[in-house]
Amino acid sequence: MILAEMERNGTYKPGPDVAVVDYDNVIGGKRFTETVHLLAEVVASTDGDLTPVGGARWIDVKVRLYREHGPCRAILVAEQERVHVTVQAREAGGWTCHVLTDLDDDLAVPSAGLFCRVGDLYRDTRWQPRRGRAHRT
Repeated sequence: MILAEMERNGTYKPGPDVAVVDYDNVIGGKRFTETVHLLAEVVASTDGDLTPVGGARWIDVKVRLYREHGPCRAILVAEQERVHVTVQAREAGGWTCHVLTDLDDDLAVPSAGLFCRVGDLYRDTRWQPRRGRAHRT
């Protein structure tokens, strides 16, 4: 309902922070593609704001929109203010959701060829500072 109303008004056309797509689908600068392996969002402070239609949080609306895109295989949402990564994957039986909150948790998105630790996403942040960083004098 929320998405339909916003689309009808033409007020909401989000783009993910990161999209992993087939190369052939982006030739010519197309905005939309038929094949999406991964859509990722880094949660900004405004993503917690409520939408004018329906009062849902923006980040929740974005994720629902991405899930409705038939070819989308996976959605990753990483927060900036805490170590918190949500990985949703389209499986044969529907969508699965995993929440990762430890830097040592394994983060896997096979459809996009992504295999790392949550700490790799947060490298060089206050949660995973660079080791052995040389200080300038």
